[in-house]
Formats: sequence, C-alpha cells, structure tokens
Amino acid sequence: MSRLARTTLMISLGLGAAVTGAYFGWRGIEVSAASHTSATALFSQTFPDAAGTQHMLADYRGKIIVVNFWATWCTPCVEEIPELSRLQAEYGARNVQFVGIGIDNAANIAEFQKKVHADYPLLVAGANGSDLIRAFGDTAGALPYTLVLDRVGTVRATKLGKVDEAELRRWLAPLVSQ
Repeated sequence: MSRLARTTLMISLGLGAAVTGAYFGWRGIEVSAASHTSATALFSQTFPDAAGTQHMLADYRGKIIVVNFWATWCTPCVEEIPELSRLQAEYGARNVQFVGIGIDNAANIAEFQKKVHADYPLLVAGANGSDLIRAFGDTAGALPYTLVLDRVGTVRATKLGKVDEAELRRWLAPLVSQ
C-alpha cells in the first residue's frame, strides 16, 4: 500500500472515529448492565425532597425502579420530565416507580417544582449524588443518567444522556411481564 493510501486510510479512520464519538456523545450511550449486579448501595440511601421530607429508597424494594439523575440547570434533564411523568402514570399500576435524584440543592429544586410538575418523587442529592452515579458506571459524572432496576434490585439498563419513551418502554417491557 502506498504512503498516500495509508495516509488517506488513517485520516478516514480518524474522521470515522470522531463522527462516531460525536454521535454517541450527543445521543447518549446505553451501557451494558452486565457489570452491575446489585443496587445495595442505592437502597441504603435516604434523600430529602425539596421540602426536607426524607425518603428511603429501600421503600421501593420489590418494584421495578427507574432512577433518573438530573439537575435543574441541565436542559436534557428538564426535557425528560414530561415523558418520565407520563410513563410513571402508565406503569405505576404495574409496580414500576420512577424516582428523580437531583444533583442540585433543595432551594433550586423547590423553585423548579413551582414551574414544572413531575408525577414522581424528585429528591435532593446535592453534589454528593455525583459520587453515586459514578458508582453505577457514569464515570464522567455527566447528566442526565438513568438506571433501570428490576424487582430484586439488579441494574438492568443504564443510559448516559437523554432517555426517551421508546427506550424506556423497551427496557420495561420484559420486566413488567415477569
């Protein structure tokens, strides 16, 4: 292979990798749940809501749980809330619980809730929530980040980036039929 052909090939591969990286960075990456086997750390957590009432995540044991890490300043996070609310209304009777864990402070979340309604609990983790999402595979600590846990607490799906209804329905379908 000539030097020009090798150079052209290397540039093409580099551009392909850059485009692929940009695509998945924009779309979000669905992370394999195989590396996550237990949510014991998550169930041991207690978070306040914006009013200060404490919520134990262990209260949701036995349910399928969709945990969405978000922040008031995160545009894709805010855009997800209406879809997550619709799905909570639809799947709630099928033993599915959505929970929003805000990587923000209580005052910001309280102010946010005056403008935007969520049909699921919005809890406050503050900056410490970043450590929790890193423990579940979001090594960058980026938002939004979503976990789907089955009834026994095994993480079945994770998503870095904006999640949509179609993805969630695809993940929930086999879990609610069990």
